[in-house]
This record gives sequence, structure tokens and C-alpha cells, in this order.
Amino acid sequence: MKIIWSSCCFIIFIGGYAQPETQSLPLDTIRQKESLTQWAYQFATTPDAPIETVLTAWRAGAFQHMRSSNLGYNDQALWFAIPISLKNASREFFLEVANPHLDKISAFLIDSTQHVSPIGNPTGDNLPFDSRSYINRHFVWPLNSADISGKSLLIRVEKLNSSLQVPLWMWEQNAFRQANTRTTLLYGIGFGMMLLVVIYSLLAWILIRNWLYAAYFFLICCSIFLLAINEGFAFQFIYPAWGGLNSILRVTMGAVTNGAFVLFSFLFLNVRTRLPGLNQLFFSLLAFYAVALIATPLTAGFLVRHSSMFLPFILTVILFGNLLCVYAAMRTYKKQQVLSGLYLTAYSAVLVATLTTELDDYGVWTQPFNFLFVGVLIEMLVFSIALTYLMRNVYIERNQLWLSISRHQKEIMQSYIKGIELERQRVSRDLHDDIGSRLGNLRRMVETGSQPDERIIEQIEILSKDVRTISHRLSPPERIAKNLVGMVEALAQEIQQTSGIHFSVQAFDFPEELDPILVSDLYHIIQEAIQNIVRHAQASTADIQFFRHENELVLTVDDNGRGFSTGGKSDGIGLRNMQVRAANAGGMFEMTSEPGKGTHILISIPQNANRGFSDTPPVADDVVAGEN
Repeated sequence: MKIIWSSCCFIIFIGGYAQPETQSLPLDTIRQKESLTQWAYQFATTPDAPIETVLTAWRAGAFQHMRSSNLGYNDQALWFAIPISLKNASREFFLEVANPHLDKISAFLIDSTQHVSPIGNPTGDNLPFDSRSYINRHFVWPLNSADISGKSLLIRVEKLNSSLQVPLWMWEQNAFRQANTRTTLLYGIGFGMMLLVVIYSLLAWILIRNWLYAAYFFLICCSIFLLAINEGFAFQFIYPAWGGLNSILRVTMGAVTNGAFVLFSFLFLNVRTRLPGLNQLFFSLLAFYAVALIATPLTAGFLVRHSSMFLPFILTVILFGNLLCVYAAMRTYKKQQVLSGLYLTAYSAVLVATLTTELDDYGVWTQPFNFLFVGVLIEMLVFSIALTYLMRNVYIERNQLWLSISRHQKEIMQSYIKGIELERQRVSRDLHDDIGSRLGNLRRMVETGSQPDERIIEQIEILSKDVRTISHRLSPPERIAKNLVGMVEALAQEIQQTSGIHFSVQAFDFPEELDPILVSDLYHIIQEAIQNIVRHAQASTADIQFFRHENELVLTVDDNGRGFSTGGKSDGIGLRNMQVRAANAGGMFEMTSEPGKGTHILISIPQNANRGFSDTPPVADDVVAGEN
């Protein structure tokens, strides 16, 4: 009886520690690489479960066969066991978990006596990058077949409250190094192309000074950084000592990148002008992203602890932002088919890439290559084409504008030259018809002696005064060249004596001294206005006023003459000359008139356009020609 009891106990003991009948991975059959999914067995525990619990489950056959590397949403720690067998000589391998975003991961060996020995150190995103056994963006352990043959690999993976993908691979070391070099080269080419787009957008921003290119530059920088985080390069090369930062940055940079995309879309689609009803929605969304970006460093720990609550909210906001941008693009398609069409093309590339990546993350299917990286690269290239097209349109519009300005300036110059020629002809007529005839009459008086000397002297004085008047009209005396009010007063007095029209000149807080060129332009405008009053207005009085109103100089000329209708187009050279001179002074010229109600002229010179605008004391508040 004792013998039977002892035998039963031995059988129970052996059965309790015997491994379940499983398939072992034959290392001899591996050529270059082998997926371990069909050879692996998985078991889930709470995050704080000890390894002894896992060993007990392994001995009891509680592990289940691993059917896919995509495990979907997960809130437990997962253990993967792979039995190993080898018949031939020693070979060198790499064990790879091809996912750069696992919070914690550890690897062990279990021998036939159930002894557990760790492979390397515990590592993961929550630990510094140098905790990894092999420097790579994925989790890689070098293995020697002689050390692992007849044993079982045990891998513990923890990534809570997130989708989990655990692609397990066994590589020959040479094949892994070659594939890793090739993959790194392809990523380098891709990132290099993106950096060229960054430089292009930066130069465009500097040269064109358009905020659209600044927004595009910001969007590309955010996209590159987000891709570098997603592919594990950011942790490896940018912040290798900051374990735990990856999880926060993936969500934060996802939101920031979407905010940059919303800002770029707002400017690219010209929403402010074409869809003003959506302005408030875009501004509110951008304000949310700005607040979230500022608050993230202050609440990082809280967000990580409650990620299951905040992550769906952030994803909802991102989805809303994308839908808003697509809606704006569709609404503006009729008004700007090329730009909106290119925008929708670029967005479609990223949308398809994002959807395929999400399906891959949740285990629905396995993508053959990195769709998201390719989609973002296509988006950048399409947007670069669109911005180049936009830049071309701006360049064409600028050229057309310059041609229009050039033609206008040419017309103004021709009008100005024509006005000068007409002025010369008028002076020539005055000298020939008036001064010349009177000089001839005076010569006859001297030769014949028909008039007394007093009469001859009187005629000479009158001629001298008339010649001086003509001279003053053409070029004011140097002694009053800066005092515009004084020049106009002198001119008004002379005209008043010969025309019988009463001129009133008034100044209110007007500078005594101005730039001589500005004075010349304004003087000739008023001179032309006075000549028009004398010749055409049939007026008895005229008022000339000078003001300084806030940040501008204002000049007005009013008469009580017969006026005229301003409805028709006027080809008068004098009027065009006044307009040209006002524009030359950087100001504005306006003239209004009605039949029977006189004429009103207004000249305003802004302070920023006024040369010599100073705060000198004003002249007398009320100066009337002929009364001082």
C-alpha cells in the first residue's frame, strides 16, 4: 500500500511540472527570418502578477496558441512562450519584437528544470533607451542557438489601455543587419525628402512673407516629428534618456499636428474670405489646441493615469477638425477648383494611410509596409505642388499689377509733360501777346516822343510788375519757399488786385515750414485752382484754408462761382496736373461742384506721406489777403 501511494505521489509530482505538449521552433529551418506567431503561446495576467504564477500556468498548459500579432485593445500584461529546438551546430540569431511602442518588455529563458534566467535587462518606452540589449528602434535581443536550444523563450509585454501589436521575429544575424540597414536607408531617404520640403516652405515664407507658408512650415515640422515618434527614431536619437516621454508625446504631437493642419487648411482654403460663417468654428478649434498644448506639460501625469478617459475625447476633437477641413474644401471647390482639388487629394492620401494603420493596430489586417509614412510623404508633395501653383498665380498677379502700374505711371508722366508744355505755351502767349506788344508800344512812345517821361516811367513800372508776377507764378521767391501759407497769400493778393475777386486765406494750426518739394507740389495745385477760378468760375469771392487735422494736413479751396456738372468725364490738363501733384505728395485730391453752387477742392496729406511734417508753432489763425 505504501508503495502504491508513493508511486501516485511521484506521478502527480511529475505531471505537475511537466510542460504541455507543444510544438517547438526548429532553429535549423530558419533561413533569414521566421515569424514566431505560429510557434508562440500567450497568457494574460494582471500587471503585478509574479513570474511564478506564469510558470505555474505554463506547466499546467494554460497558455493558448498565439493566432495573430495584432491583439487589439488591451489592459493586461501578456506573456509569450516559444519552445526552441536545434539539432545542428551553433548559429547566431536575433529575437525581434517589431513594435517601438511597448511600455515595458522583458525576455527570459526557461530550461527543462523550470529555472528562469533573464535575457538582458527589462526595457521599454518607460525606461531610458540604453536599457535595451541591442541599439535599435525595435526591441531586439542577440541569441546563440547553443544557449537556447531545448529551452523556451518567455517574453513579458505590457502596454495598458491601448491597442497592442506584438510582431515576433527570429532572424539570422546577417539577414537582420542587412534588412535593418536597408530599412534605415529607406527611412533616411523619406525623411530627407521631407526636410527638402521644410527648406522649400521656409524659403517661400522668407521670400513671399505670406503666413500660409509659415503655417505649412509648422505643419511639416510637426508631421516629421510625429512620424519620428511613431517609428521610434525620436526616442532613439532625440530624447534617449527620457523614458516615459514617448507615450505622452504620441498623443500630444498628434493633437498639435492636427491643430497645425487645421490652421494650414484655414489659410490655404481662404476660409476667412470664402466661408466667413466657419470662422468662429476654426478659431474655437485652434484655441482649444493652443490651450491643450500649454496645459499638457502641467498635467502630463494626470493625463497618463486617466488616458482611457481623455484619449477618446482628443480623438473626437481630431476627427471633428478633419471633418471641418474637408467640409470647407468641398464648399470652396466651385470657387477654386484646382486648389481645393489638390487639397482633397492630399487629404485622401493621409486618410487612407491613417485608416489602414488603425486597422493594423487593432488587428483587423496586417499592412505590408508603413502606409502612414508613405501617405504623409504623398500629402507633403501634393501640398508643395499646390503651394507652387499658388505662388505662380501670385507671381502672375504681381506682374500684371506692375504692368498696370507702369502703364498708369506712363500715362501720368505723359499728362504731366503735356501740362508742362501747355504751361510753357501759355507763358509764351502771355509774353508775346501782352508783354511783347506793350514793349513794342513803349518803344514807339520813346522813339516818337509822343508821351511825357512820367508816362513812359509809369508804363515801365507796370511792365516790370507784370513780368515779376509771371515769374512768381513759375517759381516762388526763395525767401518764402518753405512757407506755403505765405506764398499763397502773396499770390492771392496779386490776383485779387488784377481780377477783382476777393480771396480769403486762413490757416488753423498749420506748420510754418514744410519740405520744399511738398510746398512746390501744393503751391502749384492751389495756383492752378486760382487760375481756374479767375478764368472760368465768374466768382466774386474765394476761400483758401489750411488745417492740421489729427495726423494729416488738409487744404481746401472754395468759390461762389457758377460751378459745373462733374458727372461727365473731364479731360482737362489742369485737373489732371492737380491730381498728379497730389499723388506725388502722397495725398488725395477731391473736387466737387454743382451748377450755380460753386466749386469745392479738398487736398489731404497723411502724416506718414508728408515730408517735413513737424510740430512747429502755427501761423496766425485768421489772415485775410489785403488786410495785413
